[in-house]
Amino acid sequence: MDTDLEAIIERDMQQGFQRTQVNICIGNIAAQRAYEKHGFKIFDEKHVPYFEEKIGSPGMARLLLDN
Repeated sequence: MDTDLEAIIERDMQQGFQRTQVNICIGNIAAQRAYEKHGFKIFDEKHVPYFEEKIGSPGMARLLLDN
């Protein structure tokens, strides 16, 4: 994942995007750590009881990286 993610971040920067955004399921610690390793930070979370009932996660977290 590192190489692909690094390529995406680099492409975003070259295209002039000011930030890169990803969404993960709350509680997916492996994904969260992988993105944080590249400088992403949790920006906000959306908690939805129905989502937790059906998916097993309380909702989604949005992580941002300022390019």
